[in-house]
Amino acid sequence: MKKKIGLYTSCETLPIYNFTMFLSEGDYKYLADGKVNKAFVSKRVKKLKKLGEKIMEEYRRVTFNTKDFKQEKEKFNLLYITSKFETTSKILTIYYETFDLSVLSLLNELGYQFNEEKEVEPQIEVIVKALKVLKNKINIATINFKKKYNIDATTTEIEGTIFSRLDKQALILETSLELGYRIDIKKTSVIRWENLLKANKEKAESINNIRDAKN
Repeated sequence: MKKKIGLYTSCETLPIYNFTMFLSEGDYKYLADGKVNKAFVSKRVKKLKKLGEKIMEEYRRVTFNTKDFKQEKEKFNLLYITSKFETTSKILTIYYETFDLSVLSLLNELGYQFNEEKEVEPQIEVIVKALKVLKNKINIATINFKKKYNIDATTTEIEGTIFSRLDKQALILETSLELGYRIDIKKTSVIRWENLLKANKEKAESINNIRDAKN
């Protein structure tokens, strides 16, 4: 029986790898608990946006890292407008392939105003103009974001770098905390990961305090 794909709803269940890739790559697919395609994401854009905001707010409360949270929030906003652009473009493409008016009704879920009772083409022209403005906004926001945070890497490079970095951190935690087991970054939740980092930091501080007391 094929497993039904669900969504991670909090930092308690979302794996640290998925969370980090979601913020870095800008793809809602990482909020799903299995492999999904663009169609899966497109049908749930509104729900995924709210879910992403909820998880990021939860993460902010857990870490209390204002600087990182600001960067993540900017990244999330860029993700949303990019996703809106791609989803809108896909809806229009499907319409012109099928001329199914019901497809265009999905535009209302993205914040547009489409009425099936009115003439279609004039409404589409308005949406296409809005898409051009949105595309320009995305380009400017992307350039500014990369300059501000000194980011210049392709999706593949980002993914490889993130996996390697998280895996290295996991190895350090395993050794330092003498866990006796391997940390799987694709299964360890964000909350669990943050707790491990805090425990490692507290242990290091304790060791330093003992060392200073002896000197």
